[in-house]
Amino acid sequence: MEKTEDTQEKYSNISIGLVKRYFFETGREWAVDPLSFAHWLGSRKKDISSYTWRLYRASVRYFIEEHKPEYLGRVLDTLDKYSSIPAKTSARKKKKFVSEDDWKKLLEHYSHSSSRALGLAVMIIQAGVWTGLRPNEWAQSRLEENMLIVKNSKNSHGRSFGEYRHLDISQLSEDQKELIATLVGVAHDHSDKKEWLKTLDTCRQTLSFVTKKLGISGLTLYSARHQAASNAREAGMSPEELAAFMGHASTKTAKDYYGKSGTGRKMHANVSPDASDVQSVSQAIQDRVHNPIQQEIE
Repeated sequence: MEKTEDTQEKYSNISIGLVKRYFFETGREWAVDPLSFAHWLGSRKKDISSYTWRLYRASVRYFIEEHKPEYLGRVLDTLDKYSSIPAKTSARKKKKFVSEDDWKKLLEHYSHSSSRALGLAVMIIQAGVWTGLRPNEWAQSRLEENMLIVKNSKNSHGRSFGEYRHLDISQLSEDQKELIATLVGVAHDHSDKKEWLKTLDTCRQTLSFVTKKLGISGLTLYSARHQAASNAREAGMSPEELAAFMGHASTKTAKDYYGKSGTGRKMHANVSPDASDVQSVSQAIQDRVHNPIQQEIE
């Protein structure tokens, strides 16, 4: 069966991420000895889910076919030798907060690292804790003086109060504002949304590898958004303000799904939603009261 262009791109990106990790861990280029690369991947089967293993195998098969077709049969045979090893039954539980201990460990590791992907991941987490942005939203945001204007990525079917949200960052330090401006610039340097999403995938893979190495469980780029919600709640934001801050059309979403009780840090909640956005949330809530169909979508 011929693969679609999107599938080919997906398999290629996954394989590139794997060969980069292989080089990072072993110091060897995969193309010098594809069978060693296959053994390296197979030895990790116990640490990944069955779905991820199938995805990795399909990606590597496509990658080898494209670059080293003469090795295809032997690489697949090598991978299949690990088929009897039970795959991980469930993925790591993702954290809905960023603990100070985990953050210190990550920063300490990064201080001795030259990885650009890890550096970008650290920036996304830090800025995300302050602003609550989804990782993909940085490519669709812009700064106007002390206002961070964000295109809500989940504005379909009434899941957000509007197309954009406006976050006042005037209470942040100059260093914090500079980091946010840098991240916005880096995200905009990517030619399109797809390219930014590829970069995020690389950051996620790198972060996953590093946190496992450091004994940090479940920390993801998205954990920062959860921490931001907890901080905002701890700082005394009203439910409507929190919804505007997060880009939600309802106060229920943040209440039910975001932030872990007792993890908020008031001193970090220095970004606030624009008053007009809070008013839009209140209006959206009122609209739902009079629109049962929209409540079902929510």
